[in-house]
Amino acid sequence: MASSSTLRTARLTSALFLPSLNIPLQAYPSFIAGASIVFACIYSTTIGAQPRLLALFRMALSIPGSWLFIRFAWSSGYPRDHNRATYLGMATMSLYGIMKLLEVCWIRELDNDKRRWVLKPDAARSMEKKVDGEIKGTANDRVVLPIPTDVRGRLVYTFDYLTTIRGCSWFADRVWDFAPPYALTYSHPNSSSKFAFLEYQLISLAIQVLLMDVFDVFIKSIDWAHLALTTTTPVTSLPLHLQLLSSFTVLITTMLYLSIPDTFMTTILVMSGAASPSSCPPMFDSPLESASLQDFWSFRWHHIFRRTFERMGQPVLLLLPSTLPKTRRVVRQAIAFFLSATLHLLLFTTLPLFPPSAVNPNPQAFPFLDWNTVKFFLAQPLGLILESFLIFPLTEGLNPRAKTAFRRAYAWIWLLFTGRYWSDSWTAKGLFNADTERPIVFSPVRGVLWGSWRI
Repeated sequence: MASSSTLRTARLTSALFLPSLNIPLQAYPSFIAGASIVFACIYSTTIGAQPRLLALFRMALSIPGSWLFIRFAWSSGYPRDHNRATYLGMATMSLYGIMKLLEVCWIRELDNDKRRWVLKPDAARSMEKKVDGEIKGTANDRVVLPIPTDVRGRLVYTFDYLTTIRGCSWFADRVWDFAPPYALTYSHPNSSSKFAFLEYQLISLAIQVLLMDVFDVFIKSIDWAHLALTTTTPVTSLPLHLQLLSSFTVLITTMLYLSIPDTFMTTILVMSGAASPSSCPPMFDSPLESASLQDFWSFRWHHIFRRTFERMGQPVLLLLPSTLPKTRRVVRQAIAFFLSATLHLLLFTTLPLFPPSAVNPNPQAFPFLDWNTVKFFLAQPLGLILESFLIFPLTEGLNPRAKTAFRRAYAWIWLLFTGRYWSDSWTAKGLFNADTERPIVFSPVRGVLWGSWRI
């Protein structure tokens, strides 16, 4: 009885905070098998003996591993609900696994790259040692931990690396050496006790759900289904103010689609004792406070695929001399956004077909090339180049407040204007359809206005 009650509670909680991701049970075996192969490949990188044989072992395993991840997201052998976000969620999980295999099994062979833990500043400070009256290893130093050599240590290392998305660690005193800067120094604002932490998290969840509800009500007040029947660019066909509002809504709801389940899972992990508050920084680093376009994309936005994109671009960067840092930076950014565009195009290929319409009389599987998606993602490196070579020099002589204001204005004008193209893709693919998409279960806004509390 207790176990069934616990199961019902887990399902209810998941339905409340993850209603848009309803993975069928038949799909899990493929994902678990693929993740197990990634685990084996990562573990093999901790073994120093027989490096060439182990490299061939990893390469061979990457083929069935990739097939399992593809089967998980693209198979039509099991039923799914009508929520299109489920398809995107499963495809995101699949592509993350495939890219992890590419990184661990193939790209690392170019430079024998091995990821390591780095102690956080507080932990590093506790390791200060006095030798002959002098302090060795101060907190300002980067304390890199060695890769474990015992079986238990290797298993812990492998699990931590497999499950890290942004470079955070399950251990409170460390991060991975590719973690974003804010993760290295993050301290939860209210972690004096579990009750205080829980109170803070619940308030944060309530605010995020309310924000999602507000933007969801606005975006679904527009009849996207009707617009999709008449045009392939439903957002850029609207008046300019609605285009910009739609662009901003896509940005905010994208953040909330990631931050709401992240906040929920963080709360569960910390309250159960599986993680500490300091090892679970937020998914985003206050992107609305970005001081420039470079600040937004390099530091403030989420880092889920950042590490993988950087590693996949490494073969190209190896061809460029290190004496050209600006060229390397531009090329690195262009590669990252090209890969991001490719990833999002692949995500869309998993979506089910729409019925025939005036703009699409013979529905077929979505073509891989979607120009609105391409325009948005490839416009971002162009914006970064203009900012670096034009906006930054022109504003350098201004006082700090004016400089920040001009750079911030440029960043948001660029993001919102180019975001209209991404919004066209988002809406044309049915991701704001009122009949199928529900990012939340209970709607305070709809309840107060129209008495419809449940979506």
